[in-house]
Amino acid sequence: MSKRFVFSKNENYTVIPNEVLESAVLCSAEKLVIIAIAKFLPNAFPGIESISKITGLSPRHVRRQLRSLEQKRVLFTRKQIG
Repeated sequence: MSKRFVFSKNENYTVIPNEVLESAVLCSAEKLVIIAIAKFLPNAFPGIESISKITGLSPRHVRRQLRSLEQKRVLFTRKQIG
């Protein structure tokens, strides 16, 4: 799955594409992590702790979902130095 999702954001809300919500390839936790990341657009570089607070998932579970999203080629991450 290497499709690019298009999100739009307003100061008070984030629009989530139906393709994300209706995806049979993504589990509910993966969808939740994508939605949390979309909240930070256009500079979507939230940390694990930020995603954890928004989603209610443990930091370990967030890391697991991020790895899964990378393997599915839905998300690309990079390590921040510093």
